[in-house]
Amino acid sequence: MGCAKAKLYVTESGFDNALTALEEVLGIPHVDGTLRYCGKAQVRSDHPEHANKYILPIETATGERWKCDHLVSGEIDYDGDWHARDPDPPPE
Repeated sequence: MGCAKAKLYVTESGFDNALTALEEVLGIPHVDGTLRYCGKAQVRSDHPEHANKYILPIETATGERWKCDHLVSGEIDYDGDWHARDPDPPPE
């Protein structure tokens, strides 16, 4: 996804409800093991303003299959640094 925006949720249930509603509008089936709009992730705890909130990325790219910025309000700029960094590889 080419996300420039996101909506953050304080509770897991708030995120789950928003994701389910968004997937329904986008026509994504609700069957275990099938395609999903996004996975569940939280903002790293070292980001005090948004720490531990659940991240719903908002697809904004015009050509994307699941463009949805017109379906959501209250989004903020997406920050790729919200996610934990991959650990550095061990020295050789």
